Amino acid sequence: MPNVLLFRDPVPGPSTDPYEDLFHQQNLGYTTKCVPVLETTHANIDELASRLVKGYEKYSGMVITSKRSCEAVHEALSNLSSDDNHIINNNRESLSKALAHWSSVPFYVVGEGTSTAIHTVQRAFHHLGFTKIQTKGEASGTGEQLGHFIVKEHGQDAKEPLLYLTGDKNRDTVPTLLTKGNIKFESLRVYETTGRKDFERLLEDAVTSFQDANQPWWITYFAPSSASFVFPLVQTHPALRNARIAAIGPVTSTHLEKQMGVSPQVVATNPKPEDLVSAIVEYDGAHPYTDE
Repeated sequence: MPNVLLFRDPVPGPSTDPYEDLFHQQNLGYTTKCVPVLETTHANIDELASRLVKGYEKYSGMVITSKRSCEAVHEALSNLSSDDNHIINNNRESLSKALAHWSSVPFYVVGEGTSTAIHTVQRAFHHLGFTKIQTKGEASGTGEQLGHFIVKEHGQDAKEPLLYLTGDKNRDTVPTLLTKGNIKFESLRVYETTGRKDFERLLEDAVTSFQDANQPWWITYFAPSSASFVFPLVQTHPALRNARIAAIGPVTSTHLEKQMGVSPQVVATNPKPEDLVSAIVEYDGAHPYTDE
């Protein structure tokens, strides 16, 4: 019964994590645990709020490549809709008009997880005028694929730029492709990430929570930034030194290979629970642990 560590934030609230849930639903014999790795600090929220409500007419859509950007949008709209916000007190209609605009333009997202996150934001502010959301690019899976999709889908004749929300560690893949494709856009950094100060404790708690630490291990990386932070600590942990490695996609896999000097045993074809789980199960089936 292999143990699987998923280096990602668990789903908050009563909902089950989709990755853990799929392992358990299929009775595959795996024991899983999510371990949060990064801390997120939102940035430029006031500027984001201003662009969402005051400067919205200049944008022909939005580009979002992370659930953390969705959380920043939620915070900005929450601040705008609070009772003590002067914009709302002076003119609630301005927010409704802005949200009507954002309901009419495309949101380009890098995967289904990001799509789900921004749909959650839309539902939270439906009563204020965010009546619907048009997400596109869910099947892209990577920034490179999303960039090509936007160039093909959005068209060069759009007069207004896209609003591209970024973090402090975003790669330049998407902006490079948009620039080459003559797609106008404006970038705004809305979050920063750092490694959690309590990660070593969380990792040890996770390892000891498994009934049998002597079982084979899988460790799964979900982003280059978290891989950079986690990998050195995993390499020195006695239970995890020989763990098999999975990456959620080619960007994370390439980062592990070039920066860490390690090649993952499996790379999910798409950043989806079913693709990751099937890749791990298929690899284990073809490479029994008795062979190691």
